Amino acid sequence: MFWSGRAAAAIPAPLRDTLGPYTGWLTSQAGGEGGSFGVLVARALALAGRIVATFFPGAQGSEAVSVGVVACAVLIVWRRRLSVQTWTPILTAALLTGMLWLWPYQELRLLMPLVPVLGMVLVAGFRPEVERFTRRILADGPRVDPETFLIGAMGLVWILALVSVSVIVLGGG
Repeated sequence: MFWSGRAAAAIPAPLRDTLGPYTGWLTSQAGGEGGSFGVLVARALALAGRIVATFFPGAQGSEAVSVGVVACAVLIVWRRRLSVQTWTPILTAALLTGMLWLWPYQELRLLMPLVPVLGMVLVAGFRPEVERFTRRILADGPRVDPETFLIGAMGLVWILALVSVSVIVLGGG
């Protein structure tokens, strides 16, 4: 952003749309004609819907709204737990979400960098429960790392859900 702002005059006119400065454009998206309150609310709802659809494949309608509300509440609670250790994933998730909220193009591929960060915040929140669980199971012998166990278990469930929904959608045409 800093380079493109300083080099704007040297960028040839046909390339300014791609290589030109983003600062003015982003601020106009946030506060200008494209950033009215109604547009920002609509973008926030669309972004929330895409995040829920990515994390919970197959959830639709009121089920998706319910799952989204619970996941949001869990993220808020887990944010407190995780902030004791580090703020990096929390601030990264907030920055990426804010950028996606203001960005005018609503494509799923732009959401993908946010998914692992939000997943990490969700997983980190379950750490105390997983530590208690793994201590009970493995009282004698080698201990499984709680984060590894939880990430593996949640990842497996997510992969199975994604595959199941994909097969159902493909089978339906």
